[in-house]
Amino acid sequence: RVPRERLYLVTKVGFWPRTPLDALLRRASRYSRRVANFLAASKGSEEASLDAALDELGVDYVDLCLVHSPIATVAEFILAYLPHRFGRFDPVRALPRAFAGPVRGALRFLDGLLGADAATARLERSRAWKALEAAKRRGVCKAIGVSNYELPLLKEMDSYASEWPSVNELEVHPRYQPGGVLAFCRERGIHVIGYGNGVALKHDPGGVVAKIAARAGRSPAQVLLRWAVQQGITVLPR
Repeated sequence: RVPRERLYLVTKVGFWPRTPLDALLRRASRYSRRVANFLAASKGSEEASLDAALDELGVDYVDLCLVHSPIATVAEFILAYLPHRFGRFDPVRALPRAFAGPVRGALRFLDGLLGADAATARLERSRAWKALEAAKRRGVCKAIGVSNYELPLLKEMDSYASEWPSVNELEVHPRYQPGGVLAFCRERGIHVIGYGNGVALKHDPGGVVAKIAARAGRSPAQVLLRWAVQQGITVLPR
């Protein structure tokens, strides 16, 4: 049996944005475990989601709890998550950039019809973060952080956070270095956890990284891991 103090447990809450269908989904969740899990992972359910994770893990606390995503409206989900998820596929990458403006405008209009706007999104992120601050005060998580927060969203936290995140987990590797995030996190004492190294290899298998690896007598994966470590980043190698 491994002593609890030798384990470092991390969980995440607050991935999905709220939707106008939440009231209906809450009723459906009585009959569907999948719907219940969806709601548990949504904005506004952070406390219940963390308590459920503690129960499933059989522990009294986790070492780190993260707000899984800053996405707080339907338009933000479509504009941010879906391109991030599917943008690596050639048919999606081939779409003309001229489509971006009209699509963005249409989705913002959709948010307006659903009663969501920038102020609503900021309020949702504020509530999610305050829920984690409260959880830390309760002693059910030792440290709290965020995930997938780029620079504007980190700066936004100045307006509502009582304490800064201990961690920001996001995609970062030589092919994707979100502008200003690393410097800002160093300045504020936020530790960066980076994922997505495998993406860099997939999209440039014979490129600069491969040439450096050949010259150094290492594998491309080792070069990417070394790059991250030299940046002071904790790596999730995937």
